[in-house]
Amino acid sequence: MSWRVSILPYMDEASRFNRYNFSDTWDGASNAALLAPAPRTYLCPSYNSAPGSTNTCYATIAGDHTVLGAGKCVPIREITDGTSNTLMVVEACSLNIPWMKPADIDENSVGAIGNPNGISSKHTGGAHVLLSDGSVRFLSVNVSPQIVDALVTRDGGEQIGGDF
Repeated sequence: MSWRVSILPYMDEASRFNRYNFSDTWDGASNAALLAPAPRTYLCPSYNSAPGSTNTCYATIAGDHTVLGAGKCVPIREITDGTSNTLMVVEACSLNIPWMKPADIDENSVGAIGNPNGISSKHTGGAHVLLSDGSVRFLSVNVSPQIVDALVTRDGGEQIGGDF
């Protein structure tokens, strides 16, 4: 199950959550009717999605050193780089991920902002990201890949400093 399914009750989508069959796969026969259209919250307003689109514009970064990766959520105490310096959810419009699919971005393939296999958007000049402290920032395509890599990990010990 995708994290996007698990938070449905907290975004006025409890009835869709209650119809989700946890005994079936995300794309199984019993869940197929829930796929289209994707909840509007999972579509970026700047992304020109077709009516009835099933893809999301948002993903988390998955891996052993991320907040929502490796198949589990980590407690806040394990975000030792600081919650304001650690990414949680990012725009990923180029990946065409069906919103119910348990698929996200691998921590080793993030790269620079605008990378079609990583953080990407339809906004000019960058992409929106949700940090672990709950704040949303716009990351410019001019942010160095080293800073992006540091923001991906929750426990890398990198010094980011300043405004990124």
